[in-house]
Amino acid sequence: MAPIRWAGNTVSSLNSTQGQGTNFLNDINTVALQASSFVVAPYVAQWNGSFNYNLGKSTYSSSTGQNVKGVSSGLSYSLGADVLPLSRYPLSVNFTQGSSETRAFDVGQETRFNNISLRQQYRPEEGRERYGASFNRNSFSTATGTSSTTSLLGDFSTGAEFDFDHLLEGRHALNANFGLTSSAADLSAENYRRLTGKVSHGWWVHEDLSINSALEYTRNQTTSAQGNASIENAANLLLGTTSFTWRPYEDQPLTLTGGGNLIHTQVTSNGAKSSLLNVVGNVTGTYRFNNNLSASGGASAGILGTSEGPRAFINSQSAAVSYTGDPLQLMGFNYGWGVGGGASRTASSAGQNSVGTSVSANHSLGRNFIFGESQAVNFSANQGLSRSTSEQGPTVTMSNSAAASWNSTLGAALRGNLSVTFSDSISNASTGDHHFQSANLTGGGAYQFTRHASMTASAGLNWSRSIASVSRVETINGVSFDNSAPTTMGTFTIGYTHRNLFSFPLLNYTGNLMYVNSFSNQRLEGSLAGALNSQQSVSMQHLLDYRLGKLAFSLRLTTIDQAGRKSASIFGSVSRDFDGIFDGRW
Repeated sequence: MAPIRWAGNTVSSLNSTQGQGTNFLNDINTVALQASSFVVAPYVAQWNGSFNYNLGKSTYSSSTGQNVKGVSSGLSYSLGADVLPLSRYPLSVNFTQGSSETRAFDVGQETRFNNISLRQQYRPEEGRERYGASFNRNSFSTATGTSSTTSLLGDFSTGAEFDFDHLLEGRHALNANFGLTSSAADLSAENYRRLTGKVSHGWWVHEDLSINSALEYTRNQTTSAQGNASIENAANLLLGTTSFTWRPYEDQPLTLTGGGNLIHTQVTSNGAKSSLLNVVGNVTGTYRFNNNLSASGGASAGILGTSEGPRAFINSQSAAVSYTGDPLQLMGFNYGWGVGGGASRTASSAGQNSVGTSVSANHSLGRNFIFGESQAVNFSANQGLSRSTSEQGPTVTMSNSAAASWNSTLGAALRGNLSVTFSDSISNASTGDHHFQSANLTGGGAYQFTRHASMTASAGLNWSRSIASVSRVETINGVSFDNSAPTTMGTFTIGYTHRNLFSFPLLNYTGNLMYVNSFSNQRLEGSLAGALNSQQSVSMQHLLDYRLGKLAFSLRLTTIDQAGRKSASIFGSVSRDFDGIFDGRW
């Protein structure tokens, strides 16, 4: 008899939560087993199985006198086999069955489910072809009815190199798959069928030209009964895509990319039909004159509409140029700059035409300071200016940002970091002005007390404000708020970890404290000036775990105070791992 390798575990946990006049107690017990082996030899057949069981009890009570007791249980097992896994025709079979039951207020519901799946593959002795077929059936039943789903899938793939009088010269890859899924449900008196098929092709003509194409078809059909009538709904989707990348000249830095898309949908609902047809093609070229200067241009054209009409013909053209200056270094500072511009045009047979232009410029300054082997300070500043035009009018945007950071290692046990960032952006448009400002301060550190004990801490302060010339006042549920008011949020977190607590091996403790405070004078319109809308939360967690051989113990205590709503929970669990090899002898 072939040896059976088995493993498993059992876990018992208890969770109690109290807060805001409510009490919740949850008791969960689980058992899980897995086993695997082979028949005759590993290359002939391999099998595996599993068994899972869980039982949960919960109790809920509140100060209003509401009391709820619930019980839930679940049982499932599975068996799978791989026949001739190393051959050219491997077969995989899996079977799963299970049930679950829940009960509350003396009312219970039982659910049963099962699944069977098979997959057969075939790999010819010669060539790169791969064939596969899969069958899958799911069944789900309750006291009110049964629903089942059956799927049949097939797939094919190959890769080859052709040279038919240089017509299809190059490396090719072909993939195809199809599927048929049907379901029947007594629960909703609805039948569903789905048919899918997809073919994809990759063609690498040479190292400078590649073409990828795909064609996909999907049909969804639903039949439902309403009274004595039968209603059928169907949706068909045909999707085709192609794309290419081409460098036509080996000695020229010109790259062409493009492709096309075809989307055709047809929907039938209760006798009414509707359709959609979109065909779009595009090409873009990029030319890099040198490391600083590059230009690009593109064009696209398409037909948008329905199969029966009306349809609209749309075409667009665009061009852009950008220049990035060589970085300058002066007294340890690094200075960089760049400019760019572009134009675009879109025309439609429906009369929706537009022309747009854009220009931009940016520059940056940075400096790094290194103090010995343990101190580093970084500074950076950026500024950008852009102007764009469209049918709505011109838009001018000025953005500024600055950042500074400090990192330090103070000895072998202490590390620290501090950073600050500022940003300011102003946009002026014909539709209205917008001004956004933000500042962020963060810091953190870590200290290693001993080899087994360490502490980490971090803090952050964020301030932001968004001012718009329009829509400054927002009304929510009849109450008006001033959206231009600033918002500030502060956070603080500290953690402590101690392994081998009290010099007791494998006894570990972890504690975390988090404090969050956010406030803003996003006050109600007409209220006292400067009236703050603030909210704070404090959470603390203690975790104690211990492992004794294959026994594991865990205890977690959590307290939360969020805007005056307090709650506390305690969670404990005990688990036991099993494993071994059974060779037929007891």
